[in-house]
Amino acid sequence: MSAVLLQRNTNHSGNQMNRPTEFFIEDETVYWYVSIVDVDGTPLDADSDPTLVYRRSNGTGTTTTGVGITKVSGTTGLYQFRHNTSLDSFLVPNTPIHYEEIAVINGVTYYNRWTSMVRSVASLSAQTAQTSTLNTIGVQSNDIQTKVTSIVGKTDQLAFTVANQVDANALSGGTNPTDITNAVWNPQLDQHQQIGSTGEALQKASVETQNAYVLPISTSDPCAPRGTALTAFINGAATFVLEFKDASGAIVDPTAESLYFVVEDGSTGTDMVVIPDGSLTKTTKNISVTVPGSDNTPIGSYRWAVRTESNEKVLGYGVYNIQYAAQDDTP
Repeated sequence: MSAVLLQRNTNHSGNQMNRPTEFFIEDETVYWYVSIVDVDGTPLDADSDPTLVYRRSNGTGTTTTGVGITKVSGTTGLYQFRHNTSLDSFLVPNTPIHYEEIAVINGVTYYNRWTSMVRSVASLSAQTAQTSTLNTIGVQSNDIQTKVTSIVGKTDQLAFTVANQVDANALSGGTNPTDITNAVWNPQLDQHQQIGSTGEALQKASVETQNAYVLPISTSDPCAPRGTALTAFINGAATFVLEFKDASGAIVDPTAESLYFVVEDGSTGTDMVVIPDGSLTKTTKNISVTVPGSDNTPIGSYRWAVRTESNEKVLGYGVYNIQYAAQDDTP
């Protein structure tokens, strides 16, 4: 009598002796069914449950780590072979593993040897991710090429009469000479008062030097304040009456909140004088503020503002000019 070990079903695809040709170590358990039959096809039971050993490609001896064999109840010669691969930490992905099925039938030992490949889901995922990344890079490269072509189309239109200097003019692109002229000569003068600038010089030239005060001063709501220039003479006390209006033009009652008046050196951010609410003369229509002569120095152009003490809301602001006026120097 001779016997043949035939594989019937597996949880992995296979084509060599119908055994699994590969498995993934993350699957944990690989199983397949083996039928023992006589040469004429008659099922035969083994003398005892068959055994299963295997040898790793990176090892020299055989092992039975994680293997198991169970006879299927109610059958003749049908056995389930199992291998729990998670129990063997020495399995290496992408290497072969060599199995040997052993069955003893009527005292005769039969062997069936076959080889499978160890795979890893993680390595396949990495390959998939790499492929996806390469595809993405390809798409981005095409997009970059498209944009470069578009940019080159624009830069090719530039003219260079002098090397490294682009030929350009202010009239191209819809700008006309009138717009340029208006932009230079029509801006608010009080917005261009940097010390030493043309705006500062024009502001000083427009002030009536024979009058130390400007009465009354009218400013708008802080949402759109209209700056107003105040002028004092060096070393001379100066009193200013300030009236505030909201966006609708209605007079703001300055007695409703505590205020303070401040003059600041715009170039350094240093406060030259701060006059608190208690030193202001306030009515329901305006405030009167007196800057001592000792604070009206040195000659120059500075910034002033009136703010609320509670939340720093700006009621008015503008340029604060200190100018020279003749004085008696007789001892």
